[in-house]
Amino acid sequence: MKVCERKLYDEENISAKQTPQSENARVPSTDGNKGRKKGPFKQTRKGPMASYSTVKESFTKENRLRKRREFLKVYEARKTHFFRKVVVYTMKNGLADCRLGVTIPKKVGSAVVRNRIKRILREAFRRSKELFCDKYDIVINAKKDSKSLTFFEALTIFEDLAKRI
Repeated sequence: MKVCERKLYDEENISAKQTPQSENARVPSTDGNKGRKKGPFKQTRKGPMASYSTVKESFTKENRLRKRREFLKVYEARKTHFFRKVVVYTMKNGLADCRLGVTIPKKVGSAVVRNRIKRILREAFRRSKELFCDKYDIVINAKKDSKSLTFFEALTIFEDLAKRI
């Protein structure tokens, strides 16, 4: 049995001469690609959209309640605020930022509906967390009526909550 060898290149046709390098050749250097700078963003835009490039808007892990014991601690504080579509529990946390936890029962709807409500509530919280003078842990329990929750309703919930606290 013969083993066939394939030639990937025809070595007979390869030139031994090297091409001269041009002055504008793209050669990597020590400072060739520094990448994106870390830290606050520079203001690169001009006009009415300029202010949006300097604001760091995100919903990081530090802004979330993630563990069950964190949720239970907020429930034990017993500061409850009732709204038409949600029930909100609050507790001062003594940290640098406000934190949000969202719970939605299966009675509200399918996973798609529940995830939509979570996204709306998180975005409304992210946009309105500067309204809170003190730093709080906030847990939102959605009611069955929250299936039709809109972004503007969620914003008004957080604005009213900031006034109540």
